Amino acid sequence: MEKPFPLDWQEEIPLNAIPQDGSDLEERIFLAITDDRLGYSFPRGLNFVVLATRTSGGVVLRVSFKCEIAGQCARCLGDAITTVEGEDSFFISVGGDGISEAKAEGFQEEEFWCNLDSWSDRIDLVPILWEVLASSIPFRLVCKDDCLGLCPSCGADLNDGPCGCGGVVTDPRMEVLRLKLQGLGEEK
Repeated sequence: MEKPFPLDWQEEIPLNAIPQDGSDLEERIFLAITDDRLGYSFPRGLNFVVLATRTSGGVVLRVSFKCEIAGQCARCLGDAITTVEGEDSFFISVGGDGISEAKAEGFQEEEFWCNLDSWSDRIDLVPILWEVLASSIPFRLVCKDDCLGLCPSCGADLNDGPCGCGGVVTDPRMEVLRLKLQGLGEEK
């Protein structure tokens, strides 16, 4: 089974590097995406900030990022670029049963990430970074919020002005209704 994240990403945090006094370990991570599986490009790469805090039952990871994504506008098919930000928190249990410790730390069951055996383990950040990124990417890119798109008849870019075809398209499934309304004088 193919992994959803780029295989050249390799980022880890050794648990024993996280301060025992409850202060944060901050990791700044720059990653590039070289494949196009998402259908977008990331012209300036991805800048993540990971804050790892040791708790009595494990580790709280707070992950945030900001990046530019570029792709094709879903309405007019022109170039689109936008800034995307995302953040999420995860609880990693160390040496316990996990879910009950996550709840004791104030996390919901779905925020529990995994259970590690000892403080000598390492946290593989790649699937966590990928989850934060993938859950923050917009479903569709648009070049601007008021993009008019393409004429459904002739395909002209309506952002450049009205097209010359008149833009009247009849859905063949609605033709019977149109004829009925025309017979009643409600449509021309």
